[in-house]
Amino acid sequence: MTEQQNLSISKLLTETKDRIVETTVDFEVHSSNELQQAIDNIRRIKNVDEVARVE
Repeated sequence: MTEQQNLSISKLLTETKDRIVETTVDFEVHSSNELQQAIDNIRRIKNVDEVARVE
């Protein structure tokens, strides 16, 4: 994701509970289109069940 869209991750938090992994990734984007493209790319990753923007 970072190489494909040239995004820098500023924060990465991963928690595991009952063999379910929840990861929060903070990165800056320049537009809502760039954010949507990043979300779409993350959704395409195998075994990713859910992607959401958190404010």
